Amino acid sequence: MKRSLKTLLTVVAIAGFAQAANAQYMYLDANGNGVHDTADRLNANGTTTTVDLYVRTNQNRDGSPAVCDTGTEPLTINQYQINLLAIGGTVTYTNFINQQAATMTFSFGEFNPDGVRYKNGFGGLTQLAPGNYRLCTLTITGVSGSPRIDIVDYVNVTGDFTGFGTSCAGRGFDNVYRLDGPNVRNATGDRGTLGTSWIGTGWWRADRTVHRS
Repeated sequence: MKRSLKTLLTVVAIAGFAQAANAQYMYLDANGNGVHDTADRLNANGTTTTVDLYVRTNQNRDGSPAVCDTGTEPLTINQYQINLLAIGGTVTYTNFINQQAATMTFSFGEFNPDGVRYKNGFGGLTQLAPGNYRLCTLTITGVSGSPRIDIVDYVNVTGDFTGFGTSCAGRGFDNVYRLDGPNVRNATGDRGTLGTSWIGTGWWRADRTVHRS
């Protein structure tokens, strides 16, 4: 695909082990309609794209209801952390906006060292009802190569895993639902419980989610 064409936002599972589609869903939206679809595209290198990151705490990717898998508490949300990784090229990450600033006022710190890795997140004391939330907005601009932007469980030295805080204890029993990935198990002793999406470049992969075991 020619670089003059817009690159495609796609969705992929980071890891999956069970057969049932049980996972809260985190996704990227670039056309402002609040969902992830084939119209979500990154612009060619040098042209900015405004990208929103959402999390859906109360539904699985297939639309079925999601519930706390360690108790009866609701899947509320009071904090979030995101880790992004550029693969196949470099980008700039700019103009981060915390879209939950009314209740999530405490910053976990921004990490933006090299046009490849990015981390940010905010939290607060107020538990918001289960639902679909636009967490943040970020401007992403391709610089070199054909980068895709993955939402990953962790990027080196940030100290925070991708996930959201909730009244449900979660599998780590610390009230955080983490993105399933290779680093989460080492830190918490258990796999994560969160589905994800990523921004790709010029090709499409099936839309699916991370499964809980």
